[in-house]
Amino acid sequence: MDNIKLFNATVALVFERCFNAFPNRINLDSVPLAVEIAELYPDEILTETKNDLDHEAMVVFDSIRWLIDAGYLWSRATTTNLSLLDVVLSPKGFEVLNSVPDALNSKESIGKLLSKGIKKLSSETINQIISAAITIGLSKSIG
Repeated sequence: MDNIKLFNATVALVFERCFNAFPNRINLDSVPLAVEIAELYPDEILTETKNDLDHEAMVVFDSIRWLIDAGYLWSRATTTNLSLLDVVLSPKGFEVLNSVPDALNSKESIGKLLSKGIKKLSSETINQIISAAITIGLSKSIG
């Protein structure tokens, strides 16, 4: 799976988890998230077995760190084993997930669409949702 598709799947899964848990903080472990994504896209994983997902787990971890650096999430700590602790949506992330962008042709917010579970969404739909979310977040950053 290419890094962009893995990034989009990670962002969708993390947004889903954080939105459903909000305002509670959650822990995110990149390895189980990588396994879950691998199960969603079994034909696209680069590794030979689901037990060898080092590349995917690192992309998942770096994707979550990017969401933190870009201001969508807050986290109190990271561990040495690719986990992030006490993760919660930031005000920016919460606002983005409560947005209803015209581009998605839906009356539901991004958070509601994702909260149904990414297993029910096509790869193309996930890409559209995450693209809309990042675009909205960028417009919030610029002013």
